Amino acid sequence: MKTPLDYKKSIEKWKNMNQYTQGLTFAERDVVYRRIERVLYDACKKHPSFPSDPVQATAIMAEEAGEAVQAANDVVWHNGDIIKLRKELLHTGAMCVRILCGLDSGDINAHR
Repeated sequence: MKTPLDYKKSIEKWKNMNQYTQGLTFAERDVVYRRIERVLYDACKKHPSFPSDPVQATAIMAEEAGEAVQAANDVVWHNGDIIKLRKELLHTGAMCVRILCGLDSGDINAHR
């Protein structure tokens, strides 16, 4: 099972992918990565076990993404809270990182 420190190492590798975050300074991107890292750390502490089945793991991420879509709709159509949208996006990002790291480590088995 991967530890929060293992996830942190993976996030460090992704920080160099700046072609996808143009318009933000390194410091601004770093803030986003650190927020995702913190949410991931908290999620790993709260839920130390995570599905080894990629469908179940991705369903957890999709549930978080659905909450982000709902929050985005609320922002656009119902004067919703942008802070809630950011929170849900961070949760989605953290679950994406957790799944990707699990696939890399073999904790999530993509083969039957």
